This record gives sequence, C-alpha cells and structure tokens, in this order.
Amino acid sequence: MQEQARRILAERPNLVDLKRRKSGADPFVIAGAAVYSCAVVTEEKPSGGPPKVKIPDVCKLLGVRCITMLDMLREEGLRLT
Repeated sequence: MQEQARRILAERPNLVDLKRRKSGADPFVIAGAAVYSCAVVTEEKPSGGPPKVKIPDVCKLLGVRCITMLDMLREEGLRLT
C-alpha cells in the first residue's frame, strides 16, 4: 500500500498541500482502496482541473471507485429515519 501511495504522490503531487505541514492521508486512503478493491467514501467534488487535485480526480485517474457517504449508506441498505 505504501508503494501505491508513493506512485499516487509521484503522479499527482498537488494532492497534498505541503505548506500545511501536516501528514496527508489522501494518498493512503486512495492507495488502500486500490489495493483492497474498495471504494473511497468522500464528500469532495472533482476539482475540475489544475492546480488543486481532489480525491475524486485521482480516483478517476486510477480507476478507483469513489462514492459519497449517502451512496455508501444506500449500497449497504441503511436508512436514515
């Protein structure tokens, strides 16, 4: 998974904002979904282009499924009442 995260960062370095001095989890979330054939659950919307890259952009590029929380709840058969 770590190697996959490195590849993601190599292809899309602007996925993580290095100025914030925080560890960026996004590449690892996407890598985990790719390695374990899972979907990424996020409320982020695609960026629409450079310079900022969002999780859905990278998921689409890598062929990793990306869904919203509501989509996940529906797929799991859960209902909010």
